[in-house]
Amino acid sequence: METCGILPVYKPAGPTSHDVVDRVRRLFGTRRVGHTGTLDPLAEGLLVLCLGQATKVARYFSEMDKTYRATIRLGQRTATGDAEGAPLDSAETQGITVADIENVLAHFRGVICQRVPAHSAVKVRGRRLYAYAREGAEVPEVVRDVEILDIALEELDNPDLTITVRCSGGTYIRSLAEDLGNRLGCGGYLSSLTRTKIGDYDCAAAEKLDALEKLRTQKERIARLRPIEEFLPFPAVIISDDRVEFVREGRRILSDEVQEITGCFRQGDKVLICDRARRTLAVGAAVCDSQALAETPATPWFRYERVLI
Repeated sequence: METCGILPVYKPAGPTSHDVVDRVRRLFGTRRVGHTGTLDPLAEGLLVLCLGQATKVARYFSEMDKTYRATIRLGQRTATGDAEGAPLDSAETQGITVADIENVLAHFRGVICQRVPAHSAVKVRGRRLYAYAREGAEVPEVVRDVEILDIALEELDNPDLTITVRCSGGTYIRSLAEDLGNRLGCGGYLSSLTRTKIGDYDCAAAEKLDALEKLRTQKERIARLRPIEEFLPFPAVIISDDRVEFVREGRRILSDEVQEITGCFRQGDKVLICDRARRTLAVGAAVCDSQALAETPATPWFRYERVLI
């Protein structure tokens, strides 16, 4: 049977996210491993990996809110917006107060337009932005709307500023650090970053790679995998065992074939289709409200997005 499940790991600073994926592939003896949101080499913290059929739900993790603890070095800009880039111009920071920072942070709450860093993996015209930057060519400008759900000052130890940020998926904390420094009038770059949460899942519960390597058997490692339904915050719909094959074949499950509903949903919401053992069989999008299932028997009530069996 193929290894399948979710593995939250704590990525240390230094290796790339792909390095972590390769290490987990070796540990679990499978090629089907994917991460759900890149962390730069300088960053550490929670990295959620999907193994086997669970790779089909990776995009749902990418869409979740992320929480970070970021330290920004004020008074200095770098070519990459982080500590790995060549230093550019510098400025004085001694006059900056906590009140100044609180006023600036207020400008970043809500939906903002953010520039994608030039040294990012986003593709334009078939090439990564970092490829343009490394060649010294003009880097195409890419901007996108992101949402800063919460941003708070944690500590000011001039010239270092530490903040906590909860934001939508796709937010670049490097760009946020640069923009914050520019608004303060002194420039700044991201000097350290820890991703502390993905959705409601905290990095404190993540597996350490060194600890996984010390486990003596593959069975012990597989026991550390989490089920999909533990992470995806979608309502679950339980179907009878004789309809599991319908899911495998992509056939419709009618409303009067539903055994149980855990949670409520509205039209367009994501739902988990599960067997009686609560094992996730598929992810679907509801085409009606959960209340309507009992009122409109023998009608289709969802469309498949991802089938996992």
